[in-house]
Amino acid sequence: MPSFYNKSGIAFQYPDSWTIDETEAEMGNRSIAVQSPGSSFWALGLHPSANKPDRLVEATIEALREEYPELEAERFEETVEGVELRGYEGNFICCDFTSTARAVAFRDNRATCLIYWQSDDRELKRYGSAFEAMLLTFLKHRNGPKEGL
Repeated sequence: MPSFYNKSGIAFQYPDSWTIDETEAEMGNRSIAVQSPGSSFWALGLHPSANKPDRLVEATIEALREEYPELEAERFEETVEGVELRGYEGNFICCDFTSTARAVAFRDNRATCLIYWQSDDRELKRYGSAFEAMLLTFLKHRNGPKEGL
């Protein structure tokens, strides 16, 4: 059964076997990370609306490329729950495994949202649907949780 996170204007469902990391939120940032039982993770940050979504995802990919120079990343755009997401998906080698990372951003009436997830490809087969479900439930609840949860 999924768990539900709802604090500081961030609301979404996540697998109950995953662990919430509120370290950034405790330091005053509007962000949250969710760690799988393995090495995969999903993170979300709410930034001031003045931040451009394209710039946030580009900065994220630049930082990833600094750590993994062989990163191969492709830009994409998609619409989910009526929200236009802009981002990058990339692959790189980490600890002898191929890993996949995805950074997406969008702006709504209260913030520019950046969502980032990363997984080695062994775990991606297992957790890929969880990443998508967390994104989907965040988008559905980004203006507050709906009744009936």
